[in-house]
Amino acid sequence: MADDPVRASRRTEAEGKTSAFHALAGCCAAAALFLGALPALAQSPSQSLGDVPGREPLDPNIDPYPFDAPLALRVYFRETLPGGWRAGEPRQEPGGGFSLLIYVPDFWKGNPSSAMMRFCPRPYSNIWRGGVRWIELKPYYRQSYWPTSVCRPGAG
Repeated sequence: MADDPVRASRRTEAEGKTSAFHALAGCCAAAALFLGALPALAQSPSQSLGDVPGREPLDPNIDPYPFDAPLALRVYFRETLPGGWRAGEPRQEPGGGFSLLIYVPDFWKGNPSSAMMRFCPRPYSNIWRGGVRWIELKPYYRQSYWPTSVCRPGAG
């Protein structure tokens, strides 16, 4: 019975249909992935959206990527503070300023309030050009808060 040629041909025919189905399913899946990626490519930020129907034309003098002050402050202090020091989340204050809690490591020796002035952004920094009017740095050293330091655009 195992050598029956009719059964063997039916088995071979069924295997051929199954492998053809799998190949077709693979092609359909690849096409679906490609077609699903087309809208993402069409919405690339490097392309202009000014000619999209129903949208007002974009003014080239307006920056499409507005200044994000909290992000700029996070990046600045991450790059500026020495090893072991870290800055808390910038908190916006009334009057166009921000306050940050600066965590000073316990192994550091010195006056943290006077050390804060070294970390103020320079007068030509993009942080000041972005509209930040002042930055209040509050040191936290050895489980206590120390007097704050205020950075202003002309005092960098």
